[in-house]
Amino acid sequence: MTKKIIRISLQICFWLIFFLLPHFVLQNIKLKEDEVKNFLMLFGIFIPNICIVLFFYVNYYYLIPRFYVKSKHLIYFSFLILGLMLILAPVVISASILYAEVYKIKLNFPMVYSSIIFRFVTVLFISFGLRIYSFWQLAEEHKLKAELAFLKAQINPHFLFNSINNIYSLSLENSPRTPEMILKLSELLRYMLYDCNQPKVNLENEIVCVESLLEL
Repeated sequence: MTKKIIRISLQICFWLIFFLLPHFVLQNIKLKEDEVKNFLMLFGIFIPNICIVLFFYVNYYYLIPRFYVKSKHLIYFSFLILGLMLILAPVVISASILYAEVYKIKLNFPMVYSSIIFRFVTVLFISFGLRIYSFWQLAEEHKLKAELAFLKAQINPHFLFNSINNIYSLSLENSPRTPEMILKLSELLRYMLYDCNQPKVNLENEIVCVESLLEL
């Protein structure tokens, strides 16, 4: 739960910086027409940033797992180009209709386009890197679980046979510890088969298990 809260908080901080940094930069640029600044704020920063944020999560949760990981690279890159075109569309429409025809203002649109493309590519690489890293973590976790399961499969029969032989030796000697050893073996088997398969176990139970193992 704590990791989830930290992850969400980091995302919120990143997107706040992503939205606010261009705004502060633009405020320090002197422009002759207020319409130009309004255009850059609305169609050069705000709307493209919203689209880029949406594309980040679409790419992270849908496009990479659905297409890239399954080696459907042509479809994946087609969606990337389509996403970039949709992000640039508001700028092209507003530039050709509103500002060129109504305000008769000529803007440096290559600079605006390059800025949007730079933000798009940056967010694309971040989402791609985070997603691939999450896949790597998941693969390592599955690998570790498989190794532990294989190790248990090897150790448990060997341990069981040795313990039974030891208890058998005690019974031949009529040792008063025989019932105690049988009980400890029973508790250990129950712990190994059921209790320790939980994601988290009590440290005290682990210590008791180790002590019983040493006694056996």
